[in-house]
Amino acid sequence: ALPVLNGYAANSSERIAAPQYDVVFSMGRTCDRRQEVADALRGATDLRTHVALAPDHSTRTAGGSNPVLLPYFDYLKLMRTSTNMAVSVRGFGWDTCRYWEAPQCAVMLCDDVPLNLPHPFEHGVTCLRYHDPAHCVSLVREYKSKPDDLARIFAAGKAHAVQHHTCSARASYTLNALRERGILKT
Repeated sequence: ALPVLNGYAANSSERIAAPQYDVVFSMGRTCDRRQEVADALRGATDLRTHVALAPDHSTRTAGGSNPVLLPYFDYLKLMRTSTNMAVSVRGFGWDTCRYWEAPQCAVMLCDDVPLNLPHPFEHGVTCLRYHDPAHCVSLVREYKSKPDDLARIFAAGKAHAVQHHTCSARASYTLNALRERGILKT
């Protein structure tokens, strides 16, 4: 039997089981946009959400009714085994760790702030991009009933991240760009 990843069999678009959550959101409150997206997801009572927002990134503890932020590998396991979609919201800058973690585990929902990087993720192909918190919620509602599309986007997003956004792929790109510009001699 094929291993189950995100409710899908590995290397297959066939849906195996309903995920525990429609979407997972778990991060520190490093910018106001994170609070806005968390509030919008919490307000979507028709969705099964795991929303954890720490008051600040350094304490790694959640306030109020939020679940406590999970230890790192437990968080990755939650994304990989309990949901089909995971949210990435920019953190201290436009980049965030979630932008690189989520595609390995689930379909990434990321804000539409373009990162200045080679080989960007593409909406509907390798990720889902939202314009504002309400749009994020509407994408979860739309795609939770499209398992074949989620499976296709997840497979393409994961392959894209592995091909272009691992440490070795990024280092190789940078070294090649420096060589092409004559800045680095081999």
